[in-house]
Amino acid sequence: ERPVFFAANNGREPFFVYLVALSVTILGRSPGAIRIVAALLGTLTIPATYLMAKAMFNRRIGLLAAAITGLTLWHVNLSRIGFRAVAMPLLVALALWQLWLGLKDGNRRHFLAGGLLYGLTFYAYLAARFTIVALGVFALYLILVGSWKLEVGGWRHGALTFVLAALVVLAPLMVYVATHGDAFLGRVGQVSIFNPAINEGDFWGTLLRHAGKTLLMFTNRGDFIPRHNVPFRPVFDPVLSAFFLLGLILCFIRFRQRA
Repeated sequence: ERPVFFAANNGREPFFVYLVALSVTILGRSPGAIRIVAALLGTLTIPATYLMAKAMFNRRIGLLAAAITGLTLWHVNLSRIGFRAVAMPLLVALALWQLWLGLKDGNRRHFLAGGLLYGLTFYAYLAARFTIVALGVFALYLILVGSWKLEVGGWRHGALTFVLAALVVLAPLMVYVATHGDAFLGRVGQVSIFNPAINEGDFWGTLLRHAGKTLLMFTNRGDFIPRHNVPFRPVFDPVLSAFFLLGLILCFIRFRQRA
């Protein structure tokens, strides 16, 4: 039996688990056998980020994005402690790389590969479920500014290929969700802002506070849990924070110009 989801410990996606099982089989039961999997995934994320950013922008941006990824404390830390979440950025970067190549040249093989990789992302970490919203917003942005290079018909066929490929990979997990919904959604319900224990009867106030903290984590105040971060250290150092804010301003200006 090879479960597609492990219900124990608030639920665990299988991608990292099976890689660790392979590592333990080869190296034996030790912390190193777990950490080496995370380290390899984290290391592979750097060239994957390069490929993604190069496809979306150019080689220079790809190199900068890869360098920032490799030097950012959060990524370095999570790539060393054996935490399954480190698999998600790798798979997302590879999926977006192939998706963007498909948008540029219309080759359905890219859409197919992107969809397969995106479907696999849902087996890596629970936060992948929310990337659907991010992709939807991004697609809306492309539609508004007309940034895709395919004709509408080609874009639609490619998008359909991407979605169908993702659904094929997701099918076993979807069957599990249909029969074990409580186990699959339990952790999300615990930490959701819709949980009364979290919002304490003030949904909108809690939403605004959490949104503010999330926006400030890049430059002002980051995660306080020592497992994830130097407590309260922001994602970026002062120099990168300045460039990050400048980049946001430029993005806003260019969006208005295109609109």
